[in-house]
Amino acid sequence: MFLTPISKVEDAETGYIDPRVELGGRFNTWVIENADLLEETFDNQGFSAAELEAKFGSQSIGAGLRVTEALKGFSGGTRFDSPKDLAGRFSERQAERIIASGASIAVKIGAMGLITDDAQIDDAKLETFSAIPPKARDVLTDRGIGTLGALEDASPKEVSVMLERAGLPTRIDEITNWQGMARVVSGLG
Repeated sequence: MFLTPISKVEDAETGYIDPRVELGGRFNTWVIENADLLEETFDNQGFSAAELEAKFGSQSIGAGLRVTEALKGFSGGTRFDSPKDLAGRFSERQAERIIASGASIAVKIGAMGLITDDAQIDDAKLETFSAIPPKARDVLTDRGIGTLGALEDASPKEVSVMLERAGLPTRIDEITNWQGMARVVSGLG
């Protein structure tokens, strides 16, 4: 095996979203859409991965995937305090998988481009996050949601209203998908 130096760093292109990041977005959307049902089903007492799989494992999260596939990284006894805890820990798990595979730099470049001036990925500028259409990134940045961290913390409904007012109607599930992907990318450090 030969290693050669990169001659032009500028040639690294953004726009590739790793399937593990996409899965993070899809699962985040499913959890948010079903949060009330999850809380009701488990009486707001939390739930294990096995309980979640038994009740909801066959439900689709999109792209031909089911909840069962998303839960493969957790043992059946893993407990989640709430839907929010489930979504957060799933994003962390996806980031850990990417890091363990040695692909974190490539995934970050694909999702964000080269990040040289930001100490934390949460502070990375939203303007380069390739999972979001450029016009939507511009609107969000103009409205004060200019970093990955700010996108993660934003209310999906408020983001939808911002984009609607700017002439870019966007469904809530698209926004929660972006947020889930942002959480996975943020977890890469």
